[in-house]
Formats: sequence, C-alpha cells, structure tokens
Amino acid sequence: MYNNSYTDSHIWQLAIDNPDRDIYCFTTDPILYTSFPDYKLAIGPQNFYILNGISYQNVPMTKNTFAAAICYDLHFYLKNDQWVPTLSEVFRLLTFNGQISIFLMDYSVLNCKNEIYSKFFEMLRNALRRDGMDPYPCKSIQKRLREAGFQNIRHAFVSLKKGIPTDLGNIVEFVQSFFECAMFKYVAQLHLSPEELVLFREMKLQYNRDVRNGELLDEFGDFYYMLVFAQKKTY
Repeated sequence: MYNNSYTDSHIWQLAIDNPDRDIYCFTTDPILYTSFPDYKLAIGPQNFYILNGISYQNVPMTKNTFAAAICYDLHFYLKNDQWVPTLSEVFRLLTFNGQISIFLMDYSVLNCKNEIYSKFFEMLRNALRRDGMDPYPCKSIQKRLREAGFQNIRHAFVSLKKGIPTDLGNIVEFVQSFFECAMFKYVAQLHLSPEELVLFREMKLQYNRDVRNGELLDEFGDFYYMLVFAQKKTY
C-alpha cells in the first residue's frame, strides 16, 4: 500500500480483516511516533508494517513481493513526470498476476453553476499546473498504467451529487466533505501562494454559507472520483 497517512484506521482495518496476510504501508512522510513499534504492538494489528522512504520510485523491497497494491492518494503528491516511474515501481514489486487498485480524483466538478465553487477548483488546477502536477489525473491514468506494463485495466467512476435534501444526501455530503478536506490539506495549503490561500479560505467560507442557507444547493454540481484496477500479467 502506498499511503502517507499510515496511522489511518482503515489501513489497520485492512490488516485486521486479513489476519493471514502481512500488510505493508509505504510512506514518504516522517514517522511521527518515535516509539511507533511499541505503540503498534500495544493497540495495532500484528501483521501491519510501515516502510519509510524518500521516493515512491525506489521502494526498499525485492521484486515480485506483493500480491496486491493499493494506491489511493498518489494524485496528491506525484508530478507529471513521476507517474509512470512510480507505477513501474509498483509493477516491479507485484507478483505475476498481482493486482493494483488506485483511487483518483480530478480537481473538477461536473455541471457546476456556482461561480464561487467553480473558482474554488480553478484555483487548485492553476496551482497544480504551475507546480508541474496533473489537475486531471483520471484522464491519463489508463495510458500511464499501460506504459508501466499493466494489463487488464478496468475502471469505474462514482458520482456524488451535491445538495440532495434527504438523509442519503446528507451522507453523500459528508463523504464529499472528506474529499474537499483532503484537497485543502494536501493541495491548497501546499501549492497556493499566501495571497491565494487567503482568497481560497474566503471563498470556502462563502461556499459554506451558501450551503447552509439551502437556496443554492442545486448549483454545486456533481463531485466524482475514479476507481482503477489493473494486473501484472504472466508472460
């Protein structure tokens, strides 16, 4: 698993649900817990391990090691020229017939009629382009996977409609708020200039006010994400 949030509960849950498998999490972030091995032994699953490195393109493991790889936050970190090398490294680590699972988000919203919310994403896209990153990773992921050697590529798009005034709509809004928070944490704070960040926060506050007043909910469009699966075939 490639993931910088190595203490997330759902990663531990993956290890708990698969007690007969060893789950490794590779992160480029510093290990925040200096006593993490003791901490993990006390409350974490015994089959969960952390690998820390400086690059996604050079993982300190031998080839053909893992049966599956889960990558769900690469679009927050990789520059355009890092995608294929990173996916090629995953390909190296997978066993033959091994599977890769990828979660992706474009920095965009479908059918958005709200000017503030549209500007919200436009600022993110401009900042990413300026820093050599891809604001539409969903469009390129299949091509990049093929370049890395993967086959049997399958994908699905999931649309989250904003502003549905029902209990289900509230759940969808809650899920979407997680993705918006991730965009703010991993993209806005890292790639916007101080002046842009002030404006970004002001727009976010105005957006929250518009959502609360309930009058503009049908203007915010559809948020979407992509799930991709591919295989390292046996030759």
